[in-house]
Amino acid sequence: LPQQQFSQLMPAAFENLISISDSKSPFYEVCTKHFIHSVFHRFPTNFIDGLKLCLAGCDTKSTPEFIFDKIIEQLGADKMDAKDSKPEYTVDITTASFNS
Repeated sequence: LPQQQFSQLMPAAFENLISISDSKSPFYEVCTKHFIHSVFHRFPTNFIDGLKLCLAGCDTKSTPEFIFDKIIEQLGADKMDAKDSKPEYTVDITTASFNS
C-alpha cells in the first residue's frame, strides 16, 4: 500500500490496540503488529505520526508501555552501544524534521 494509506489506517490500528484489555489475546497481537508495521512503513514517512499517537495516548495512560519497547527495538536503539550494530532504521536530524 502507498504510505498515505498506511497513515490513514494508523489511528484505527492504534484505537483497536488500546481498546483491547486482554494483552494475551491473538487480536491484541495482530493489532500490535499492524500498528508497528504502519509506523515503520516507508520509514520515516509515517514514523512521526505514529509517535505522536503514542505520545498523545500517554496523556490518558492508554498507550501500552511495551509499544515504546517495540519502537526502540525497531530503531535498534536497544543496541546503540554495540559496535557492530546496524539498525534497519536511522533517526537523524532529517528524520526528526521530516514531518515538522
